[in-house]
Amino acid sequence: MQKNKPNNSNEAKFITAIVVLLLLSAGLAYLYINEKKQNKGKQDQIVLQMALQMSASNKIDSLSKELALKIKEVEKMGGDISSLSAIKANLEADKKSLLSKPSIDLSKIDEKINEYKQILKEKESEIQKLKLENGNLLNENQELSNVNSGLKTEKLRLSDSVNSIINQNKELSAKVNLASALRAETINVYAISNKGKEREGGSYNPYKIEKIRISFHLAENSLTKLGSKEIFLRILEPNGSTIADMAVGSGKFVYNGQSTIYTVKKTETFTNSRQLVEFVYSRGQEYRAGKYIIELFSEGFKIGEGSFLVK
Repeated sequence: MQKNKPNNSNEAKFITAIVVLLLLSAGLAYLYINEKKQNKGKQDQIVLQMALQMSASNKIDSLSKELALKIKEVEKMGGDISSLSAIKANLEADKKSLLSKPSIDLSKIDEKINEYKQILKEKESEIQKLKLENGNLLNENQELSNVNSGLKTEKLRLSDSVNSIINQNKELSAKVNLASALRAETINVYAISNKGKEREGGSYNPYKIEKIRISFHLAENSLTKLGSKEIFLRILEPNGSTIADMAVGSGKFVYNGQSTIYTVKKTETFTNSRQLVEFVYSRGQEYRAGKYIIELFSEGFKIGEGSFLVK
């Protein structure tokens, strides 16, 4: 009997250990299950908060879009959008404040949204009034536009008449200017030899030309203003180039809007008495054989032309 006591003690210890392990396992299982339930509850709460946040955000965004359309509509009609812009800014601020809270209270959000909807409803009457005013202005503008269209037509008609008169005046002025221009008559060219002997006839030996003398009369013209007149002489060689030497008095003048080279010029006082005018020109070199053209200009007009021949 004494030999069995140790065995019984061991069995008791073993059984106790098993019971302890079972109790621990049961405790751990309970804790695990309880924690799992708690985590699931937290996850469900998070999902619910996200759903509420999404719903609230959608509601506020929808109202914000409606406000933006109203602002655009009023702005298009030229109305004052400052109050609507302030409401939109407040809405965005409320949205940020409401959605930043750890828990979403939809009732408060709905309450805010209803407040803004009421404000929009009040603003809608102002918008309708503005539309009516704009409609009246549009009708008035259309009437003014019709009047302006008639005035523009009349203005164009008057403008055409004025332009026609201006063109007629220009044509008349051009005719008057042309009629009042100087006119050179009886243009003669004489050859002067180095001995001073003068020859006439219009055809000359190049060896006997030291100088040439061009003479002409200024025709009487009662339309021409009396007084000082610049007369330009051009001598053109057979090849068409102008005989000129800038060092001895040649230069440029404007004819038909273009810069033109002249051979010599002189100033003559027009007396309307068919006065005689003379140019004496010394070239300083021999004239080549061919036909030379004499051209005379004054006050933008060509007043005469002559020629001479070198054999």
